[in-house]
Amino acid sequence: MQVMVNIPDELFRQIIEEKIAEILPQKNDTKENMNKTEAANYLGISRNTLDKLIETKGLPVKKIDGRYIFQRRALDDWLKNDEQK
Repeated sequence: MQVMVNIPDELFRQIIEEKIAEILPQKNDTKENMNKTEAANYLGISRNTLDKLIETKGLPVKKIDGRYIFQRRALDDWLKNDEQK
């Protein structure tokens, strides 16, 4: 049995945005280790900018078997320390 309900576009958009906002922060907040793309997204920057920050600003990263691993806590600490400079 299917039930069809007409929802105004604005209300539908609002519901979807609220659900996305509930889901996305949880993913970022709980994932401790991230790859380059995830770290760039977490910081709100491009991968190119991420690479520049690694080279010039000492952004904390571990390289294991050719893969870059970013720890969320280390990135958060780096951001706090960088803001104080």
